[in-house]
Amino acid sequence: MSIAVSINVSEGTGVAYTICSLVDGVAAKPQCGVQFDFATATLQNAQVAQGTHVLQTQFTDNGSEGVIGAWQVNYTVYENK
Repeated sequence: MSIAVSINVSEGTGVAYTICSLVDGVAAKPQCGVQFDFATATLQNAQVAQGTHVLQTQFTDNGSEGVIGAWQVNYTVYENK
């Protein structure tokens, strides 16, 4: 499974935030890092077994006061043959 997240944050008192995609409560790879741009995109992936799973995208503002203006999450599930 691959997870692509795009986000735009409006200027506040500073921009320092973390975007993290979680699959069944576990952070996808590579690990989540602090972002310092007003607009950014991340790409993470996870290997999952067949069945039902929970995908979440977590945004943490790390003390900055920016406002999320827009966001988009795209995920793709691949079948391993």
